[in-house]
Amino acid sequence: EGALEIIDATESDSQFDGDEIFELHCCFYSHPYCPTITWYKDGVEIKDDHLTIRKIRQGLTLKVFAKLDAGGNYTCNATTPYGEVKSNTIRNVQVI
Repeated sequence: EGALEIIDATESDSQFDGDEIFELHCCFYSHPYCPTITWYKDGVEIKDDHLTIRKIRQGLTLKVFAKLDAGGNYTCNATTPYGEVKSNTIRNVQVI
């Protein structure tokens, strides 16, 4: 039988100055399938040019250039044939 669970994620509210770069991370354990991991901001899938998504071991790091419109609630999802797991990775990012 397969398994899918969150093993590490940034889980705190954060404040950043404008023009700062910050990273959020989200890692999952999955067996036997490699999960598909998707990042969301305020419930909408992230596909923006000023955001960089980078693979690391079992997860992804999201690098964000903290302009004023970067504030919001960030989450990541992992899906496999065995199911889906959603993380409240960063509950609230404020850019000041």
